[in-house]
Amino acid sequence: MYFFIVLQLFLYIFSIKLLKHKPLFVALTILHLIVCFIVRDMTPFSINADYDAYYYGYGDLDFSTPWFLRLFREPYFYYLKSIAGLFAFDKKEMFNYIYYFNFSISALFFIWLAQLKDVALWKKVIFYVIYYFLFSFTVLRNSPAYILVTILFYYLQRDKRWYWGYLAFFAHISSIIALGVSVFKNKKPTFKFLIYAISACVLIFVFSKIPIFSALLFKFDAYSTLARKASISHIVFFLAFNCATIFVYFKNRKIVFNNVYILLYLICVVLFTINPVMFFRFSIYAISYLITSPTEKLTSIDKILNNAVFLLFFYFIYTFNANNITI
Repeated sequence: MYFFIVLQLFLYIFSIKLLKHKPLFVALTILHLIVCFIVRDMTPFSINADYDAYYYGYGDLDFSTPWFLRLFREPYFYYLKSIAGLFAFDKKEMFNYIYYFNFSISALFFIWLAQLKDVALWKKVIFYVIYYFLFSFTVLRNSPAYILVTILFYYLQRDKRWYWGYLAFFAHISSIIALGVSVFKNKKPTFKFLIYAISACVLIFVFSKIPIFSALLFKFDAYSTLARKASISHIVFFLAFNCATIFVYFKNRKIVFNNVYILLYLICVVLFTINPVMFFRFSIYAISYLITSPTEKLTSIDKILNNAVFLLFFYFIYTFNANNITI
């Protein structure tokens, strides 16, 4: 199993390195997808960390509520279950189809990321290493939301508006915050904007302590009531997230010192103070913004990091184990 996991990452890295040679890129991409499928097929769905939560409850839709309220109930997963159910003999087979579908769209998303010419190799690989197994193996509802918002942020940083990204709202309600942030102009913030942004985040923190408002955060906090308890790893990840932000600030200040990222960052900080698990899930939106930022010119640091990505093989194996209960 681990051999194929290492091979998968190896093929992904080299496909990006050979991006300028289209035939080789296509060949390695096909091999990469084949190995991805082998790893997916060798891993039982039932050992996934979130399998029981999806199997025994998530995704049901209450049709007694008005249609406009059902839009806030993440209808994507319900209709996905309904379609998969048309071809399945039982519930277990239905979920097998759903997991394969989620794997397919996630794998294709990372191929889309790989072929981007204005994003540095090390950014692509880091995002792949950290989130490939989370997207393609674990989060069935969040994955489309993360994918759509990431593509939205990619175009937003190039002064374009990709409206399909706003469909993320139908997959997972957490995306509504990231989508709301995206309406701001991607430019240097004014002092007035900073005051408003900080004040709003302070209010969110205060309201989170009030029971009636804290219930609104259930969509984030639900994971921590399952097998996703806050741990030291979340604190380490928060520190790494801050270090990454500082690193990018000194490397290219305008990537983080703008209206969109400042809001994303402040929301991450607030969520961390409320519950580190909530921060981890939402931070993916902020990190996707950093990852898809344009690399205008390869610096010496970029070249060093491009060669250092091979050090991530062990962490890639760790993320596989972290997303599966046992193997």
